[in-house]
Amino acid sequence: MAVRIIIGLALTVAAFAFAGRRLWWLYRVARTGQPAPERVAAVRGHPGRDASVEATEVIGQRKLLQWTVPGIAHALTFWGFIVLLLTILEAYGDLFSPTFAIPVIGHWPVTGFIEDLFAVGVLAGIITFAVIRLVNNPKREGRDSRFSGSHTGAAWLVLLGIFGVIATLLLYRGAQINTGHFPYAHGAFASQIVGHWLAPLGTGVNSVLETVFILAQLAVILGFLVFITYSKHLHIFMAFPNTYYANLEPKGHIQNMPVVTREVRSMLGLAASETAPVEPGRFGAKDVNDLSWNLLMSAYACTECGRCTSECPANLTGKKLSPRKIMMDTRDRLEQVGKNINANGSFKDDGKTLLNDFITVEELRACTTASKVPRSWLA
Repeated sequence: MAVRIIIGLALTVAAFAFAGRRLWWLYRVARTGQPAPERVAAVRGHPGRDASVEATEVIGQRKLLQWTVPGIAHALTFWGFIVLLLTILEAYGDLFSPTFAIPVIGHWPVTGFIEDLFAVGVLAGIITFAVIRLVNNPKREGRDSRFSGSHTGAAWLVLLGIFGVIATLLLYRGAQINTGHFPYAHGAFASQIVGHWLAPLGTGVNSVLETVFILAQLAVILGFLVFITYSKHLHIFMAFPNTYYANLEPKGHIQNMPVVTREVRSMLGLAASETAPVEPGRFGAKDVNDLSWNLLMSAYACTECGRCTSECPANLTGKKLSPRKIMMDTRDRLEQVGKNINANGSFKDDGKTLLNDFITVEELRACTTASKVPRSWLA
């Protein structure tokens, strides 16, 4: 018992140290962006909007569910992990006491049933994702695949990690049934099936398996946590703040530039009275530090699903523009800038910029600022 407590706590401390270090690094990088007072003001100007938007867009998965099959698969996986937070609590409790049960609800058969139901739902979701990725393999379909250009290797690692979470969960719960430590007398149907498979091994072996798979469960979950902070799947955490500060203006609405330089005013042939107050500065954005912090946050909220690119009018007509690539390029440049800051204490000019070195002028000129977002993924 003492050994599994020590191992479990050591894994936890190590994982949180690595994940925390990465999140602090990301925070420092985000601070290189420009202020976005309009986003903060928009939140303050809509009391209660944060709760309603989070409930419908994040918790309710509204936009994703408009892509029926992948949307349902994503919703099952997302909702499943919310419910399975209960099983993580149980796993930590089991480190200290084999007979641990969550206070009040820890022996209710319905709790065990719901946990297993969503565990199976998560498995169904990741199987669906695997099939979708195999069918839409960019190596075979090239540009026509909505996964073309995304980090497909990382996606497969995530699916494998999620499978590991569910597999270790059901294995340790099945072993618990055979050792008499399982808190639910009935209802946990999937765990009972696994327990039936393990029963012939005897109580002694199941006791060992219980400890091994409790630790394996925590190791997979904590390893997954660290991996998420270093991969595109950081969107699991970033979706909440990104949605909170989302722009509620109609899609396709373009705001006026607050500053117009003398050079641009002259180029446009505008008189001084026809422009905004002139202030020194560069027109537009050349590098990531010219973008606002919320746009930088959006780059890390991107999951590379390809919905934007698959519906982009410019991309559909064969032009180089890929909205997903724009987000990925922004994130790649941010990573480069972050490493630069770490190495030098502050950013030192490296002779590179987001524009030209990562995103080409040709890509940007292909944008039509489409005012109608396709009905397939936005209402």
